[in-house]
Amino acid sequence: MNDQARPKAVTRADVARLAKTSATTVSYVINDGPKAVAPATRQRVLDAIEELGYRPNLIARSLRAAHTETIGMLVPEVQNPFFAGLVAAIEEEAILHNKMVLFGFTGYRGETEEHYLSSFDDRRVDAVLAIGPSKELRSSTSRRQGALLILDRTGRRNVVSIGINHQESAAAATTHLLEHGYTSVGCIAGPSTRLVAATRVKGWRDAIRARGLAEDPSLLQRVPYTLEGGYAAARELFGSASRPRAVFVSSDIQTIGVLRALADLGLSVPEDVAVFSFDGTQIGEYLIPTISSVQQPIRLIAKAAMDVIQEQPRRSRTLHVPFELVFRSSCGCPDGRPDA
Repeated sequence: MNDQARPKAVTRADVARLAKTSATTVSYVINDGPKAVAPATRQRVLDAIEELGYRPNLIARSLRAAHTETIGMLVPEVQNPFFAGLVAAIEEEAILHNKMVLFGFTGYRGETEEHYLSSFDDRRVDAVLAIGPSKELRSSTSRRQGALLILDRTGRRNVVSIGINHQESAAAATTHLLEHGYTSVGCIAGPSTRLVAATRVKGWRDAIRARGLAEDPSLLQRVPYTLEGGYAAARELFGSASRPRAVFVSSDIQTIGVLRALADLGLSVPEDVAVFSFDGTQIGEYLIPTISSVQQPIRLIAKAAMDVIQEQPRRSRTLHVPFELVFRSSCGCPDGRPDA
């Protein structure tokens, strides 16, 4: 199509002429201020916008308003059902607030995190959401803990952490296994480079020590948050006669691998090994046996994140949302009840 055939873009002046008002008044209607517009005039402007098909220049509007209505989001990977669920919840909340989300998949690599942060800065995003960021990223921003980190583009120090209390919830899950009478509880954790993984290990240790039990380093396995990681850790942990009677697994996706490894070893859940997982994704309802898990409320996390992004000014803090222990067959409970 040549320039002569290309339709002319509708301008704010065109809307003003049709609405029989000024371009400034049209601007007040589009931007909802700074001055009020009489209801009848406002309606004429809205009718003219619809009739002409006028679309504001969002880039120019964002530069004037010092915000772009876009959010950057760092996601380790999409195979993990918890991450996938949280991504979907964030996107739904963003749509409700007329915002767009730009995703960066980091593969748990610190250098990739930094690459996307620079890219998001270049695009002037209003905030960055980072799921389970690396220790390096956290140490360059804040010492606060949480599953979800909000980084304001105006400075790395302006940080809000949102998520459940990972240490407390991991301790609660491990304590529940101990309350079943299992005195030997292993832990399949995430990589040592992930701060959230280390925090969950602390919770496991808290529960063991609170019972006056000696901590056995051989009962701790640190592996990636993957099917393969869970499988390898379970083979190592349960491949000998000195295996623990129960295990706390730090993610549902690892637990799938654990169940396969236990089956390959000829061990039954929970008869031979009791299992308590972490994340509380829907997949736990459909595995055999069904999986007990710490449930992270992704809808609450997503809503809290969007509420913080809307704040002006934004202040650094940690926001804890409530977790829930979901009791199913894998720990030795009837589904839905904590009683053995």
